[in-house]
Amino acid sequence: MLTLIVRARPRAVSIFYGVKMSNCIISPLPQQRSGYANEYRNGLVKGAHVWAWIDAHGGTFPPKGLHICHKCDVRNCINPDHLFLGTPQQNQLDKIRKGRHRYAPKSLSNDQVLLIRKIYGGGKVSMAELSDYFNVSETAIFLIIHRVTYKNI
Repeated sequence: MLTLIVRARPRAVSIFYGVKMSNCIISPLPQQRSGYANEYRNGLVKGAHVWAWIDAHGGTFPPKGLHICHKCDVRNCINPDHLFLGTPQQNQLDKIRKGRHRYAPKSLSNDQVLLIRKIYGGGKVSMAELSDYFNVSETAIFLIIHRVTYKNI
């Protein structure tokens, strides 16, 4: 079943033909490897869900540093009712709570894990700096700090 969705935005009308599934509106645009659909507008490429949020909020871009997150966890859903603003940390916690996270690599020793937690707990070093130093992703550092991975240490 196809649903025509028309969203007004300043000086233009955005028209999407999307397939509506369990209250999700799936973008008709090609899905990338990441699972998101990208859309090109006015010289900018952004996720289709980001443009959907912008359209629903009168053409206003989200504040710097905030992500457009999905309540439904369907990456190519463009239903504005399923989208919300969140910090990167809130987005990570949402993924963890819903069980959609990747685990940290098992290449770290127990001593390194303890050191990561101790250094980060001091409040002077960022997760990005720790990820560079230990050669793992920021997500891996986040999961270690919040004891999602290496729980037994």
